[in-house]
Amino acid sequence: MACVAAPVALCAAKGGGAHRLAGKVFFWSMIMATASAIWTSIAANQHFVLMLAVLSGYLVISGYRVLYLKRSVPRDTVGPTRPGALDKGLAQFILIACCAMAAWGMIAVPLDFQAVLARGGKPLLMIAIGLAGAMLALGDMRRFRRLPADPHHWLVTHGARMLAGVTAAATGVSVGNLTMLPEAARWLGPISIGLLGTAIWVVLIKRRMAGEGDPRAFVTVRIAEPEPDFD
Repeated sequence: MACVAAPVALCAAKGGGAHRLAGKVFFWSMIMATASAIWTSIAANQHFVLMLAVLSGYLVISGYRVLYLKRSVPRDTVGPTRPGALDKGLAQFILIACCAMAAWGMIAVPLDFQAVLARGGKPLLMIAIGLAGAMLALGDMRRFRRLPADPHHWLVTHGARMLAGVTAAATGVSVGNLTMLPEAARWLGPISIGLLGTAIWVVLIKRRMAGEGDPRAFVTVRIAEPEPDFD
């Protein structure tokens, strides 16, 4: 369901009914898939799939929550438009988990490079994914304290997080099921395609924002819409 809903949400008019419906289907499908992957990976002792499931879940949740946290609100505000225990707790958990993953990969890296290749490059992938996840969590924790200077950062963050969540989930599926392929291909294939697609989307949306000036010119903003600027 998530794989079907993701391209619909990506191609539909942003903020429209089709985009919102497909986005909700995608979000809840990913949450259910993440919970299932965490449960099965723990039972099967598959640590890589476990970490990818946790990371993909965080990417999707944070990508959705950024729609609510797009603007500053008073400190005494209570509600979904202010970072709460869910946002801060998940970011802190991901930071710790990804640092542990990177450290585990560093410890597992042997001195012989041929031995790294023989193991499918797993230690190097653990280091790369762990460091990337830790930097992501640190950036979110910084954003919770002070919003970025760009008032339209949320649009890029939303799309990039959702696409990255799909990439992480697809990588987990590939590693666990496409056993007929070499292990390196099962890892690097989905990651490469996902990163390329995410980078292309970010470039295109930034170019459009540079031309339009305000994303509300081509996006229907319904969640925590910023106050109009009359200056």
